[in-house]
Amino acid sequence: MEAVTHWDDLEVDHHELGPMNARWRTADGVRIGMSRIEVLPSGQSTPAHLHTAEEELFYVLAGSGLWWQGGATTAIGAGDAMFAKPRGEAHTIIGGDDGIDVLAFGPRHDIELVHLPRPGVLRVGGVATLQAEAKHQWFFEAEAGPVGTSRAWSSLTSRPRSGRDGAEAALDRPALRRGDDGHVAARAGAGREVVPVPLPFRRGGAVRRPGRRRDTAARRGAP
Repeated sequence: MEAVTHWDDLEVDHHELGPMNARWRTADGVRIGMSRIEVLPSGQSTPAHLHTAEEELFYVLAGSGLWWQGGATTAIGAGDAMFAKPRGEAHTIIGGDDGIDVLAFGPRHDIELVHLPRPGVLRVGGVATLQAEAKHQWFFEAEAGPVGTSRAWSSLTSRPRSGRDGAEAALDRPALRRGDDGHVAARAGAGREVVPVPLPFRRGGAVRRPGRRRDTAARRGAP
């Protein structure tokens, strides 16, 4: 866009599909963009969605409607501002009886992931839409089965090298064990930090990283 642009000079895109019904005018910069969204009565501005990296700021110019976030709504009108943080709750705007006129501001990342939790899809960089299943990637790998061990390196010199000491590199990889109940657990190692992500591990197992001394007491039986 030019350094100075009037709204009336911007192209109007009418997005109407299912519950979505709004007129858009967009002014994009290099790293930030702004859209004027005129949501028609009872229409949604967008699907209920959340961004994984981009934050969004909205300002109501005129009209009234509802701010929908995480399944709950609140009334909004002229002068109200709404903020949607990345990796927060899904959100959208619903037009009131006379519609609502909103400015939307946000960064423009080259590659962004947009999650639509209701249909369970993930939009990747404006290029592809993929199914987004709400489970850790280790479950998918478990379904794929073991990697196999039939192929051996012909000699020590042919082994792949990571550029790091082998013992240090091994600390980044959990040693796994399978319990009596069939669950997979990672053996806790010395000097490693627990990774706070939901994994299919039993209590007592942990994936840890090197470089921390703080769990020495725990290994000695301290609470």
